[in-house]
Amino acid sequence: DSKGNKEDIPPNAYNEEISFTQEQNEVDISPEAEERCMHDILELKKEEEIKDMERQIDELNIILSGQEKLLKRDEESQKLISKDLIDVSNCLSNMEKEILEIDEETERTLQLCQSAQFMLDARRKKMLQELFRIYPIQILPDSVYTIRGIHLPHDMHSLTGSDEIISAGLGFVCHVVSLCSKYLSIPLRYRVICNSSRSAVRDDDFDVFPLFKERVVEKEQFDRAVVLLHRNIELLLRMSGITTPTLPLLKSKPNHILAKLYLLFHSLIDIGDTNGRSSNGLKPVVK
Repeated sequence: DSKGNKEDIPPNAYNEEISFTQEQNEVDISPEAEERCMHDILELKKEEEIKDMERQIDELNIILSGQEKLLKRDEESQKLISKDLIDVSNCLSNMEKEILEIDEETERTLQLCQSAQFMLDARRKKMLQELFRIYPIQILPDSVYTIRGIHLPHDMHSLTGSDEIISAGLGFVCHVVSLCSKYLSIPLRYRVICNSSRSAVRDDDFDVFPLFKERVVEKEQFDRAVVLLHRNIELLLRMSGITTPTLPLLKSKPNHILAKLYLLFHSLIDIGDTNGRSSNGLKPVVK
């Protein structure tokens, strides 16, 4: 059979096949084919590059879209901040206007208060002058002090004055101290009970001490009442900003109860005599 198959193949068939393959190879490596292949390769590279660029563009578009969203969010935030700043600016402007109005109102109120204070001081001065006219205090030679013509000795237990005279004089002093406290708006440390020649003083323990002399009144209680009355006058002096007496007339007996009261009037109002001499004269009396 092998012999028979060989006999069936033509003798030049193999050579023809080789020749066909050689021709095919010659066609594949021809310049036109090579150029076509190079063109196809370049086209493939371009397509790949285009795809890569498209992928990069898509990625950049995604990034750009994200950045645009952030930018839009920032713009909205900036708008809100700008709106808040405008509101704050308007609020500050309104506050400045209110502050100016308050300043103007405060200035007007201050002027009114100053005017009212001036009128109050003038009214107080006038009332104190009227009070001093009603209860004149005189300093006579030998350091003799009188109130409304009643002589009050430095020693309340001396024999220079009767009990009724001393009690009446202390009643005048008690009334003057009470009215000065009201006119000056200075509350007294110890409450005084004004009852003419039967006045009294109450201390912190609500004990009432008589400010008058009688047989039934104990000396210690009367002395205590005089001491509390002194302290009330000293309180009026201290709260009015009046220090130790500097008047020559008061240096002989500065601790006399009428000397302290006279110093209070002298420091708050103008005191002179009918002849126009100042209160530093030898015989100061009421106008």
